[in-house]
Amino acid sequence: MNRDSLMSCKPAITLSRPIFKEKNMHRTAQSFTALAIASLALSPLAVNAATITWDGGGGDDLWSTDTNWTGVPDDTAPTTTDVAAFNDVGSGTQTTTSDTVRTIQALRINQTTTTAVNRIELGANLTLSNNNALQYNSTTGGGTLANAAMFVLDLNGNDLILSSTTAAGVQTFFGTYRFDTTGSDIYSNWAIGTSGGNSLTFNVGTTSPSQLLATGANVVGRFGQIAATGGATNNNRPFTVNFGANSTVDVENGAELQIARIGRHDTHTYTVNNAGAINVAANSKLTFLVDSGTGSGTTTMNITNQVGGTLTQVGDIDITRLRSGASSSHGGAISFSNAGTWIISGTGADLSLRFITNGSSATTTFTNSGTLRGATANDQLNFNRYHGVNLQATLATLTNTGVISPGAGQNGDDLDSVGTLTLQDFDVTFSGVNAALRIDLGGTANGEFDVLTLTNGALTLDADSNLELYYVNGFDGSVGGSWTILNYTSVNGAFDLVNNLTITGGAGVATDSANYSINYGANSAVLTLVVPEPASLALLAVGGLLILPRRSRA
Repeated sequence: MNRDSLMSCKPAITLSRPIFKEKNMHRTAQSFTALAIASLALSPLAVNAATITWDGGGGDDLWSTDTNWTGVPDDTAPTTTDVAAFNDVGSGTQTTTSDTVRTIQALRINQTTTTAVNRIELGANLTLSNNNALQYNSTTGGGTLANAAMFVLDLNGNDLILSSTTAAGVQTFFGTYRFDTTGSDIYSNWAIGTSGGNSLTFNVGTTSPSQLLATGANVVGRFGQIAATGGATNNNRPFTVNFGANSTVDVENGAELQIARIGRHDTHTYTVNNAGAINVAANSKLTFLVDSGTGSGTTTMNITNQVGGTLTQVGDIDITRLRSGASSSHGGAISFSNAGTWIISGTGADLSLRFITNGSSATTTFTNSGTLRGATANDQLNFNRYHGVNLQATLATLTNTGVISPGAGQNGDDLDSVGTLTLQDFDVTFSGVNAALRIDLGGTANGEFDVLTLTNGALTLDADSNLELYYVNGFDGSVGGSWTILNYTSVNGAFDLVNNLTITGGAGVATDSANYSINYGANSAVLTLVVPEPASLALLAVGGLLILPRRSRA
């Protein structure tokens, strides 16, 4: 009988024996390896984290199942000295559930297939202790993730904690992070020092696409820095969040997302910059929050929608500063500025300034150097100022050095671009040569032209600023007309129509700025386009005929 025949007759059950023996030999080899590594515990090599790679060999999706992982010195789930690596998913969705509270050094995603998803669900808190805790393809950042959906982390009411003692820590985010259950937080517990503490920067979507998604009724998620409580302070250490051009922040379905800095500090700078897209849906809220704990002093808050950034607001934006556990004030300047595009959509948008406990002495400025516009036929932004839970009778001053444009844009083919933008409890000042009011004229009836309305607000106009008229909906203004384009409680100044009126579209008399005038009443301003009377036109024509023969004889 030949060898092949003998092998074919061998009982199948005996095949497990050499495999079992090999596994034992493998474990023994691993034990020797572990001893060798332990003997080097005092050497510099010991500080290097082992990379443990998910392979799903355990047959379930649980992080705690050791056979789901491959690595050295042992095939066990990553622990405090390890980097957890997830290799490329070629198709579909690979889900891993982090089912127990654990700490590792870093999370590394090696996903390259753009149509597949590497997904991690938190069933308990996960702490990443490395300074470069979120890694794509390598410890130094590697390549660029093609889209945010390639990596998804669902918080499920748990925390992703980024812990480090670096004096100036930077964390870079990529992929999608879902705040879908109350208590979902992503934060750093950067150490608090007795006299200094640490600064922190979060970069979201600055290199690879990244999304923060807060969704669900009554869901409150936090993203930022939460320091330990106690007597130590975190003075003169800035907290900065940069939403890059590849970032998207979506707050929807009644959720609230807080960009938060919480912990004792006496002097502090809080900065949020957006160069991506922030969308706040109806009945939802985006909150910029500073809680100084028991600290006293000043907090400078700078919130900027940068050039190229888009802020679309259907729901609410809150700027909240509080000092918990103490009665004295914690003041400082607050700046909210738009240099990109700020879109108000619908009538339910609030911009609120809240001081809880103390801090009501803060100087607050609102500026627009980009484009502030509407999105529908009727859009409204309301300003609210609270001290504690009490609404104060205080107006906001909005300084406009950019463009304010009611409606959804300008120069449309129909009336879709026409609308009324209402700013309630705002005093608005147009300032400088770059400031402009952009008005669409699509007819003379109500609802056929743009209107800027200040409800309980004063309007100040600079003669150097611009009025821009766009004829839309096939209307050319050749028949003249009048339009109430401004409403206010009081007005100071006027547009210079001779030098600073621009007209796009129109025909005949509508193309000549000399034919326009504005009558500023006590509470409204009416733009009028005058068409010369037929008698006047006839006199002009006769005058021309009388002149022509003389020119001929000459």
